[in-house]
Amino acid sequence: MIKISRIVDNNVDNNVTYEIYINNILLDKLENGECKSFRLKTGENYKMVIKNKDKVSNEIIFNMDSDQVIEFECGPIYGKTFFSNFSKNKKYVNHRIKLVIAKDFHL
Repeated sequence: MIKISRIVDNNVDNNVTYEIYINNILLDKLENGECKSFRLKTGENYKMVIKNKDKVSNEIIFNMDSDQVIEFECGPIYGKTFFSNFSKNKKYVNHRIKLVIAKDFHL
């Protein structure tokens, strides 16, 4: 089983829907602060990314064992660019999505 949690963001992404893609197929959508669980077929390799209207997260490749639970977290990250030096809201510039494995354990 996998669990995906979207970190609450009250700045930029609060009203943007994230889409969960596994092996290039839309699995489901994730709203701000939402958490969802999915059962996946064991013994297979999976590639997961999170997308919104114009951004794509990093790609995570994983496989599932029969008694495995993998918890993922996703949310925005903010970086500095040349133009952010002139912006009053530096943390809003160069907005991207980050996907990480939060926990990986066996029952």
